[in-house]
Amino acid sequence: MPAPSDQSRPLLALLSAAPLAHDKAAATARVGDLLQEALEAGDAPQLAALIQQPAIEALLRGIAGCSPYLTSLMRSDPARLVRVLESPPAAHLAKLCRDLDVALASASQHANAMRLLRRFKAEVALLVALADLGGVWPVTEVTGALSAAADAATAGAVRFLFREVAARGDWLGFGPDPAHDPARPDIGSGYIVIAMGKHGARELNYSSDIDLIVFFDPARACLKPGLDPATFFVRLTRNLVKLLQERTADGYVFRTDLRLRPDPGATQVAI
Repeated sequence: MPAPSDQSRPLLALLSAAPLAHDKAAATARVGDLLQEALEAGDAPQLAALIQQPAIEALLRGIAGCSPYLTSLMRSDPARLVRVLESPPAAHLAKLCRDLDVALASASQHANAMRLLRRFKAEVALLVALADLGGVWPVTEVTGALSAAADAATAGAVRFLFREVAARGDWLGFGPDPAHDPARPDIGSGYIVIAMGKHGARELNYSSDIDLIVFFDPARACLKPGLDPATFFVRLTRNLVKLLQERTADGYVFRTDLRLRPDPGATQVAI
């Protein structure tokens, strides 16, 4: 873990390792492709200057030689790569989580929310991998960062869904509790999402799914007359899984598993 004095230093200043590029010729060609695409996107001068630094060149060459997924993240958005390299990693992760919450507050459609969530996950994945492969973060920091991203994505998706049902008129308010905040309609709603397994233990790895158990308190549900709480919260939970798991052109956020709930063969996805 970086020393406290390192918390404000950008990722590029903390690099101390790089993966080995087994096919050096292919890795060099892919880094060249990255620069060409940066040129077309208008980010070339900044990225070219960064790649001239030996630690960054070694890291990017190693990634380009062994990880098609990370290479695609770098090539699809060179500005994202520059942003990650030039930011303090822990602070950048925290900013991504805050920015996701703000952006989802303005999202008006499922497609927009899905795109925001997937682009958030893509930048988190690149940030965490560079900090990991670059020798900046130990494994506990890596798994903690991935778990924090899962928290932010799940909470943001829940909050978006509550705003959506409120706008539709199915969710009428937040009860008599003066502590309720309309900007955070999930708080105090009686809807409870518990992270289990590696997510709950803050031990998510790069390929982990997230295991969730969902409960609801019908006594706290502020629903339009005639709506059944069980039906409402089951539908909300299915939409939550769709937001997080469904594959789109931007990929997916996290595979989501609800089967750790009690007696999954005989109970609904929200209990």
